[in-house]
Amino acid sequence: MAKNVVRSIDGVSYEEWFGREPGSASEFGDLLRSFSEALRGEWLTAVRGNSEQGFCSLFFEKTGLAVWFGGGDRCKLRHSSQDSFGKDENFIEQCRQVFGKSLLAIYPGGRNASRSIIFLFGDKMMDSEHRKKRHETTKAVSLRLSYNEKEKRFVFTVDTVDVRDGVYGVMSTEKIPMTQDSYKQRVRNFQDGQMYEGLVDVAGKVKIPPVYRYIHLADFTRELYQVSVMSGDGQLLVGACAADGRLLIPCQYRDLYCLKVGYAMVMDQNNHFWVIDYDDNAIFGPSIYGVDIYGNTDKYLFYIEYWEDVGFECMGIYDVASKTMTAPAEYSYIKYRDDGMFDVVVARDRRRAVVDRFGNEQDLLFSQRNFKKR
Repeated sequence: MAKNVVRSIDGVSYEEWFGREPGSASEFGDLLRSFSEALRGEWLTAVRGNSEQGFCSLFFEKTGLAVWFGGGDRCKLRHSSQDSFGKDENFIEQCRQVFGKSLLAIYPGGRNASRSIIFLFGDKMMDSEHRKKRHETTKAVSLRLSYNEKEKRFVFTVDTVDVRDGVYGVMSTEKIPMTQDSYKQRVRNFQDGQMYEGLVDVAGKVKIPPVYRYIHLADFTRELYQVSVMSGDGQLLVGACAADGRLLIPCQYRDLYCLKVGYAMVMDQNNHFWVIDYDDNAIFGPSIYGVDIYGNTDKYLFYIEYWEDVGFECMGIYDVASKTMTAPAEYSYIKYRDDGMFDVVVARDRRRAVVDRFGNEQDLLFSQRNFKKR
């Protein structure tokens, strides 16, 4: 704790004044959401405090919000009356742009969330009498409040934020490499305080709505995205989405890998692997080892099993059409050839060979020059 922090305010101890301190970033976010609900719709009328002591008071129309920044990453807040403390400095100049605007939301800001608070203000807002009624807001102003402990001063940063339907605030937009005009957009939902990701084009038109916790490009040749949602019990579940917003594979798997040949390998809730197509139809599985994700044919999969004779995992041949394991998992390397055969390396003796889909070696193709390297 900073050495110069005042231990009492108007005869009331610090612990009594501020009460319990949030013990985690999650608790801190929950606390800010409760303040957001209580203060939504009110105008900011004054900001005063004492930088050296780390105290700051934000006065709204009917009530106030007291903030104390302590040493390290500590931050306490108190939803108080208009009578507050630390009125040595007037911070009106640093945050003049937000005066006269209605409070839309309060939420943590930055990576070190407990040391930074963002207040979002707009000209239009959700009706305080009917919280479920939405009013469209196109522009809003964010006021980021943080504390520079080294310089012993509050830092007020004002930015313009795009707001959609009075609910979503656009936090950042960045170009996705290896795509023509796709941009990942991170937004905050002011109703639940959570961050979500979506996809927009170069003009800002929504391609994938911001309803997913994370989005990343999983297959650039088809521009397919791995998307994820949070389940009710706190698990992150993934699926696959096309660039036009169509959900191809529902978010019900623990992990997902896009294969080169147009299938996806997923892990279910039992940690078993499956290979599915983009209509969520099972092609292979369940398996505790999965398949080779670098396979170069959609007619065959190279499934993986542990071979005790050699002491490591090996690959075999799986026929997609018949859904049958046609060759045993006895190879450390397999590649499909244009002539319908397979270049392999036999795991037992590291011998190169050419086999058919049943694992039968082809005598006429044994020469090294006929073995096609990956």
